[in-house]
Amino acid sequence: MGKPVNTNDVDYVKGLHQNDKVSFTAIFSKYYKDLVIFSFGFTKDRNAAEEIVQDIFLKLWENRACLV
Repeated sequence: MGKPVNTNDVDYVKGLHQNDKVSFTAIFSKYYKDLVIFSFGFTKDRNAAEEIVQDIFLKLWENRACLV
């Protein structure tokens, strides 16, 4: 976490809103590791932390039409 939002992030969110899988992959690649580390801080379980983050990204994809 702690990464500032930049123009690319805004473009990725716009792309995600338009069903662009490349944008989703870019967001996933950029934030997955940091979100797992953050989640692990609460769960103290690597598998649970990864599952939580995967669920977050699934919800992001499912609700992409609501973005922007």
